[in-house]
Amino acid sequence: MSNLLHFSVGARITSPLMIATALGFLSALTDVRPHDVMLAGLKLLGDALLPMMLFAALRPAVMQFMLADRYHHEPDKVGAMIMLGNAQAVVFVPLALALAL
Repeated sequence: MSNLLHFSVGARITSPLMIATALGFLSALTDVRPHDVMLAGLKLLGDALLPMMLFAALRPAVMQFMLADRYHHEPDKVGAMIMLGNAQAVVFVPLALALAL
């Protein structure tokens, strides 16, 4: 039971992304801010990670196309849906970021 909880819930709770999110919420709620030098480094890291996260979002789509191609299940249609989704992401992701930031 312990291993099951660790690998299902615990791995998500202890991931760096979850820890950073919790610390960000805690900082916003308590008005405790990191030192300016640390904040500048965190901003650089965050700016570098944003394109990486967007690129990582494309990987499942590529896997779907590879599976459709391998099993001959309408790979042209799957490829077209992926291209349409990526084209929409080019428009809507910057728009959402501009609205959120």
